[in-house]
Amino acid sequence: MDVLRRWWWLVAIPTLMAGIATLPALPEVSKSSSGYGTVIHFTAAQQSTEALPADSGLEDVWLASELAVHAIAAWARTESFRRELEAAPGVESGDMAALAIASDNHRSIGQLFLNHPDPQSLLRIATATAEVLQNTSRNYFPQFAEDSAAVSMLDAPTIAPAAVPLGQRLAPLLRVALGLVTGLILLMAAHTFDPALRTREDLETLGLPVVATLPRK
Repeated sequence: MDVLRRWWWLVAIPTLMAGIATLPALPEVSKSSSGYGTVIHFTAAQQSTEALPADSGLEDVWLASELAVHAIAAWARTESFRRELEAAPGVESGDMAALAIASDNHRSIGQLFLNHPDPQSLLRIATATAEVLQNTSRNYFPQFAEDSAAVSMLDAPTIAPAAVPLGQRLAPLLRVALGLVTGLILLMAAHTFDPALRTREDLETLGLPVVATLPRK
């Protein structure tokens, strides 16, 4: 603690400078650099019962639905799906250039994650996604026989700003922490190379006898 009281300003100055340098960037922390996003939830099943075994029960039907969702979610990550979206009615030229697509499925519920810098473009793409899912799957999945899969959209697309990345949220704190660490390094360096003898322990460390000490008033 004596070292910190003696050299506190070496810690405070870098930390304060880092805090001041961070202030202009604070308004940008709440802004997303990832544009806008939407999540589309859907279910799917085979329309033709002939594609299932004759003795199929409810369990087989449910399994077929789960496999259909899994297949369509995987298809959404391919270039053929992007081409179908690009050709869909309502999608304008240039909408697809900055589109990011991810997908997942939880049991029999599929999820498509669409991300785009422009909210209007994203809304057009999200609207076209339902039509592509419902009308073109037969071109890519022979197991659906002559019909496309019966795809049901569970919610309307809602466009919202994408979540601010964790690194962007933590950046100001990391800058201040870096300033603090720099200050502590300077403190330890100053203490290590300080030639002054300030305490009785400093003298004893050098092997010098201490005859008497004068207490501070």
